[in-house]
Amino acid sequence: MKTNIARYIERKPITESEKGMPFLTGHRITIADIAVWHHSGRSPEEIASDYDLKLVEVYAALAFYYDNKPEIDGYIQDDEALFNAERIAQQANPQFQERHKRLEVARLQLQRRKQEKIRA
Repeated sequence: MKTNIARYIERKPITESEKGMPFLTGHRITIADIAVWHHSGRSPEEIASDYDLKLVEVYAALAFYYDNKPEIDGYIQDDEALFNAERIAQQANPQFQERHKRLEVARLQLQRRKQEKIRA
């Protein structure tokens, strides 16, 4: 029996001019999400269990990924570039730097308190 993976995949265009990012039908999970999780070492069974998906949905997403690898890899690279740019911008923000310093001081104080309790 042949399975039609198209019934598990839908495209949700952000603008009218694009064909849309591929998602699992009925979910907010992208095919790129499934590919990244799988490439990071998670099995299809783990992904299905962790995100309340049917195993056939995960395998359909992986089949779609490998059939459209250049397109999906492009989405993954774009997301990584955006994440890195936002992280760099955030770290350059003086408020972030001050908050980071305060958190580091608090972490060190907590660590000292724990060590004092152990000695007592």
